[in-house]
Formats: sequence, C-alpha cells, structure tokens
Amino acid sequence: MTKINFKSWISMLLIMVMVISMGVSVQADTVDYEAPIFMNKMIVDNKTQVLVNDTFQVSYRFQPQDIPVDTLLPEDYNTPKDIILIIDTSGSMAWDVNGNSISQSRYWSDYEVITESEYRENNNAYNKVANEVGQNDPWDERVSQWYWVRDGWSWTRVWTYTYYQYTYYQRYWINTAATSRMDLAKNSAKNFLKQLKDAPNTNVGIIEYNSDTSVKYRNNSMLLPIDNSTNYNFLVSAVNDLSAGGGTNIGLGMYEGFKSLNTNTDSEKYFIFLTDGVPTYYSYYDQDNDGKKDNNESYYNYENGSRLKRGGTGSSDNDGLALNYGKNIGRLIKGSSRAIQSYFIAFADDDAGNTLKAISDEANGTYKKALSGNALEDIYSELGEQISSDFSLKNVYFEETFNDAFEIVSYPSSMEKVSQTVKGEFGSINYNLNAAGTHFVASPMEFTITLKAKTAGAYVIGEGQQSFIRYKDLDDVVKIKEFADIDMIVTETQAPVMNVNLSNTKEHQSNYILTININEDARLQVYDVNDTVLFSFAGLQGDNKLDMTKDQLIGNYLKVRATDVYGNVTNETVPIITVTSIQSQVHSELVLQTQINSTVTKIDLNEATVATGKFTDALGQYRQNLTLEEGSNLIEIGVENAFGNTGNLYHDKSIEADNAPPIIKYDHMKGFILNGAAMPVYVETNGTGSRIVETHYMKLTSGATSATIADFSHLIGTSQGLMIEMTEDEIDAIAVFAPNKNDDEHLHERFNVTENGYYAVYARDEGGNEAVIVIRINNRMDELPNLL
Repeated sequence: MTKINFKSWISMLLIMVMVISMGVSVQADTVDYEAPIFMNKMIVDNKTQVLVNDTFQVSYRFQPQDIPVDTLLPEDYNTPKDIILIIDTSGSMAWDVNGNSISQSRYWSDYEVITESEYRENNNAYNKVANEVGQNDPWDERVSQWYWVRDGWSWTRVWTYTYYQYTYYQRYWINTAATSRMDLAKNSAKNFLKQLKDAPNTNVGIIEYNSDTSVKYRNNSMLLPIDNSTNYNFLVSAVNDLSAGGGTNIGLGMYEGFKSLNTNTDSEKYFIFLTDGVPTYYSYYDQDNDGKKDNNESYYNYENGSRLKRGGTGSSDNDGLALNYGKNIGRLIKGSSRAIQSYFIAFADDDAGNTLKAISDEANGTYKKALSGNALEDIYSELGEQISSDFSLKNVYFEETFNDAFEIVSYPSSMEKVSQTVKGEFGSINYNLNAAGTHFVASPMEFTITLKAKTAGAYVIGEGQQSFIRYKDLDDVVKIKEFADIDMIVTETQAPVMNVNLSNTKEHQSNYILTININEDARLQVYDVNDTVLFSFAGLQGDNKLDMTKDQLIGNYLKVRATDVYGNVTNETVPIITVTSIQSQVHSELVLQTQINSTVTKIDLNEATVATGKFTDALGQYRQNLTLEEGSNLIEIGVENAFGNTGNLYHDKSIEADNAPPIIKYDHMKGFILNGAAMPVYVETNGTGSRIVETHYMKLTSGATSATIADFSHLIGTSQGLMIEMTEDEIDAIAVFAPNKNDDEHLHERFNVTENGYYAVYARDEGGNEAVIVIRINNRMDELPNLL
C-alpha cells in the first residue's frame, strides 16, 4: 500500500476546498469606510474686490465622490428602518400658521378693466370712469355748458362742450379661507409617506397626541412595512383622519414614540416629532391621590405604578412641569442603547420653538423650525430623501466665523447666526446605488451666505481654520474638513477688475499666453509663487497678452497685481495646470495638479468632453480615467479658481500600436480535481493596456494535444464555449490571483472541468491580438478518496 504524506494531503485538501468554495460568497476584509468629499468655496460672480457697503455672496459647494459598491458590506446599506411620525393634534393646530383662528374671509377684489358690452348699470360690482378727450377723439358723452357774453349794451348766450370717453371696470366678491396648521401638517406627512412608499425593509408608524395620545394600529401592529400597499393606504388614511382639539401633552407623545422604537430589532430608528406650541399638559403617577404631582412622584415614563393622572392647565405651563416632562423623556431617548435618531420640528413662533429646542437638546436630537407650510414641507421632504436613501452622512454641520469688517446679511434658514459666526446643519449627504449597480452616488450640494463690506482693507475669508464642516463618516469617526481661504479686498473707491487666463497653445504646447483683461488702465505686475517679479508694465484697458515659457511656471498658480492711478490695488491668482501622470496604454488614468479650491471645468479627449464641473481635492489634484486611441491623442483641460480666473492646458499623449498577444496562465491543481470544480484561468496583456474582450475554451478530441487560433474560428463572436468571469470573492479564494484582481490589464475567468483530457483556451484583446494555450488535466475524480 502506498504511503500518503499527511502534510501533502492536507495541503491538497485545502486547495480543493478553496476551489469548491469559489461559488460561495466570501466576506471581504475590513475596508476603509471614509466617504471622499471634495469641497469648494468661492465668491459668486468672482467679486473679490468690493466697495465699502457693497454686498456679495460666498458660495459653499460639496461634491461627494462615487463610492464603489464593493467598498461596503451589504449590511451597511441594506439596514431595516423603523420610523415613527409623532404629530401634534392639539387645538392650536386648527389655527393658521400665524396663530390666527381660521374663519371665512370675504372681500372685494381690485377693479379690472372690461369692455362696454360687459358693463352692467346700477350694480355695485361695476364702475365707470369718465376721461376727458378732445373734440376730434372718439367720445362716449358730450356735456354742454353755457354762459352770457356782453356785446355793448346787449348780452349773448354762448355754448361750450366737453367730451368724455368712459373706461369700464368690474370687481369680484371673493370668499377665501386660510389653510390650518393641521392641514399643512397632514399634507407634509402624506408626501413624506409617498416618498417612502416603495422602500423595502422600511416600517412606519403614526402617533397623534394632544391632551392624550392615540397610536394607529393595524392588525395589532403599529410599525407597518410601507412597501405593502394595504399598509400604505392605512397610514395615509390615518393621517387624513387627524383633527385638531385639546391641549399639548408633549412628554406623553414623546414617550409613546420612544416605547415603539426602544425595541431589540436590528434596525435604524427614526423619531420624527412635530409640535406647534409649548407643552401644556403632563402625565404622572399620583401615588397619594392628592390631585397634584409631588416631588417624589414620577412622570409617566415607564410601565409601572398606579393612579396615572394628567396635570397641567391645557393653556400654559407656569410651573414648568410640562416642559420638564418633555425633557425627562428626552433624556430617555438620549440614553437608549438603540441609537434612536430623533428630529424635533417646531411649526410655531420663537417662544414655542425655543421650548422644543430645549427638549431636543436633552434628547441629543436635531432641531428644525418651520414658519410656513412650504418650510414644513421642505423639512419632511429632506427627511424622506435621507431615510429612503441607501445610506447617508447625516446632520452635516457647518461653521464659519467672519471678520468684523463684514456684516452677515443672510444665511440658510437651517442655520443660526451667533455674533459673527454662522453655524448649523445644512442637511444630509444621501447616497443611492446607480443604475449600473457599480457605485453609490450622491448629488452635489450648495448653499450661500450674503455679506456686506463695512470697512476698507485686505481680509482673508475663513482665515485661521474658521470655515469647516463636521460630520460622522461611514467609519463612525467624526471628520472635520476645512474650506480654503479666500482673499478679499474692500476699498473706498472701486479697485481694478480683472479676468485672467493662462493657456498654452495647441500647436506649441511648451509656449504659454497669459491674458489679463482689465476694466481700466493700471500698472500690472506678475509674480510666481515665490514672489519673484516676472513682468511689470503699464497695462491698458482690455486684453493684455504676455508670452511665457513652461520654465517660468513654478508651482500651481501665478500672482497678478493691478494698481490703478488712484492707488487702488487688486491682487488675484491664476491657476497653472500640470499633468503629473498618464500611462502609455489604452485604459489610462490622468492625474492633474492645479491650484487648490479650483473647479475642473472640462476635460476633452480628442475633442469629445469626458468630464465637466469637477472639484479638485484638498491638494489641488483631480483624477480621470481615459480610454486612449492608438497613436496620437489630444487632451484639453480647463480649470477655474476661486477668483474666476481660468487656466487651459493642451496635452498630447501618444501610445504605440498593440501587436502583442495576450498571455494566458492557469492554476493547474497538483491534487485532485473534483467533478464539476472550476478551472481558474488568468489572462493578461503584455503591458500595452488593451483589455481582453473575448475568451473561449474547448476540450480537444481524443488524441489531440495541441491547438491553434484557427481551431477557434467557429467560436469567435458566439456565445459557445465562453469562459465565465470570476467574482472578486472567488478570486480571493485563490490566493495566487488576489494581488491582481483589480488590475484592468488582467482578466480572471474559469470553466468547469467535466473530464480528464486536453483543454484549449483562447483569448483576444481589443487590439485584435489573439493567443491559445493547451492545458492537460489528468487528476479529475468524482469524489474524494476514502482516507481510512
């Protein structure tokens, strides 16, 4: 009997297990969950020089970068979601948004011009006005008058005429009724439900509260899967049935919502609470039955006790007990181990809003205020978009402190101004899987702040790390990212206005032209990044062109200074673009370097646009994948910096013709190959970058041990004999392939081994180059041998 080496057998068995496991999903290693976000800050209309008392806008823009789908595990974006809508139905919800009682309003409209035929006499809805015209003009009425004229001793009666043309008017009796807060809240809630209607793994519940609470159950469940049409219709009907009446027991409404979410289910939990007023009731345990809450008697915030009663007046909270009840439940929410994400919406004035904010702070929640129906709609819509997305960077916080030389005129409604600081949340960054299923994508975001210049001088907006966003990244680490600084000059009189462009020429790419367009005659000076003077001359209004060489361009920008005859100075920069790398292959990555805080306005390849409106990263870099043609390729890049000045670069890239055939390798198992196991094949180019576009395999006929490309002529272009592309999990199971799994020049495929013999493998790249190899397999078996 042949003796089997135990170590060799174990190694062989492990290899076969890996091969068998290739069809089974293998969990990826820990990944970096950081979401890349490029940020840009600029002055709208590029007004970096303004006069005292001028206003200008600062624009803040965010460009979340696409995240490859394999970066995240499915449980990171297929998380079930539980949402509770807690809606105030107290009596004041029957008022309008200004706190006035709803009543029928009846009034006359303004008069409108009509034709004479439409005019009706003796009706107070109509009116006509006489306008004096000349005798020869069209007229509707002539009015005669007479007077006496003396001629010697006699008197003569003289007649005069005045001519009038009429303009006819009509007004209308209007009946109107203002919309109540209740109706506005119901419309916003229904639109929120509509956003989530088809969302899988999403449960929604509704609780109304006033003096008491009412939980909306269906079949003894209050958290209902909303992608079920019957559940959806029930939730919409429950919202439609809400009506206003009673006091405001905020704490009790909060507690019912907290109870419904404080469960052991493995889900994201959203607590969305709406009120239009201050709390006026509270619920407590009256243990001594004396009709009032004593210090030793607890609020209703757990399922225990007896003599549950309601306290408060229903109209005020002079003793603060109703407010403290809300704060008490807020602390329960904050302390829950279920990570409840709470949102508190004040549909009210500042007094009620400040009260709700105090409660929200206790819950570590997100406070939002709506002063109109549209504002309320926007808040619910924003939350609906966030919750229905695959995943989000939630509650992104912004802050910037401005120099006292600027007055803060306006800022986003979701933020607040404290002295010279604007701060607050501007929403969430929501990612969804693209149609191709390859990346999670998020829309760009933008907001503006309007400033007014008060004092002349030179300033830096955002200087000293005073401008940043803060958010919790996908890896649960809080990140702070700063915006770039912007130079701003404020003058008593108008400084020169410039537009500057730096571009090389298509025909002579080492030669550059600097074009300075200026609105008045001025002394122009050009410096490099080291403040070395490159040019100094008397500039004229209009275009001033300077020839430059590539050797004069140091760093990522040039400095340009203009000084007019009054001594007013404008300092700006113009970006320099550099191609730092690009491979000599068909599928290449272009890496460009330019001034930080710039926008890549376009990238054209052979006169076809491949990218527009992209932001550079924090180092001024941008990367773009390109598919180059054999031979010469012309790349044109455009960039705009925060001053609105532009750079253009023409760059030629040639690649040699690809005449090299693909290289085919395989993993020839040295042990047994089980019936139906996959045969991994590894195909690569010789480095020219042409991708593999077609692969086939065939089992050779008995006695054949070699094959040529001609043997595959009947298979090329068909679906017969096609090899199957391996997934990354399958590649991970074969360690020898893992280092190359993300290289575009490699293709990993497999075919099923059905029987021993000679197999031929064919590969063709996009350059038309072909190759064939033959693989001998003689160790296939139906099952593992008996080791005993």
